[in-house]
Amino acid sequence: MNIKLEMSDMRWQLSRHSVGVWGYAKTAGKYVGGTGFLLNFRGKRLVVSCDHILNKIDDIIYVSFSRENYQDRAIHRYIETQNTIDMAFIELQDNVSLPHRDMLTADDVQTNFIDPDCAVYVYGFPNGHRKIQEGWDIKEDVHEAHLRSVTYLSITESKRYNSSLKITQPTIRWVNDENISSKTFKRLYFPLDPHGFSGGPVFLANPKKLIGHVTHCDENQRFYYTPIKDTLDAIDKLLNH
Repeated sequence: MNIKLEMSDMRWQLSRHSVGVWGYAKTAGKYVGGTGFLLNFRGKRLVVSCDHILNKIDDIIYVSFSRENYQDRAIHRYIETQNTIDMAFIELQDNVSLPHRDMLTADDVQTNFIDPDCAVYVYGFPNGHRKIQEGWDIKEDVHEAHLRSVTYLSITESKRYNSSLKITQPTIRWVNDENISSKTFKRLYFPLDPHGFSGGPVFLANPKKLIGHVTHCDENQRFYYTPIKDTLDAIDKLLNH
């Protein structure tokens, strides 16, 4: 297998289902951001991410559908959260277009248990908004986003206790600077911060199915993720409460 071609193909596929999410958190006094994925759930167009990202944002939730994106208003109807599994989602308004993006459906997910040592890809925006990275001020009337994404190849590990959520979650090994597209990595210019992967989709390498989303990174830079089955069950309950 040509790993470079495999990475390139998987990167293209994951990018079509993923978005950057960010906004201003008044309580923190700063902009916060992470990653989300697009999901068509029974006809509703959702952006799914982490509760600890979306629920901190007090005003407009910015959703970046491309590397350079402009947004000057809210584009979602509402937000629903389930903090026990660190999941939140917004429903996009009907008139919101999705340039170069595709919604994931039930056919794109795998809900059964994933064994350790399975190869997986994680997609996200680890360093977030470029202006935040470089220490620039972001004025309220400037709504442009310049995000750099990273596709990461790793393997699943055993379940571990996540002290942040106080639950046991499946995990993914993180090895800094390895298994990352060198072309992408060279464009970052900054040390890679895995915490920005929060909300990022986790895909099996084979078959290419969504298995969950990243929630946290521990002191050993190990990823924790919420299985997609838990997310789908929570979305179903929230939409029918």
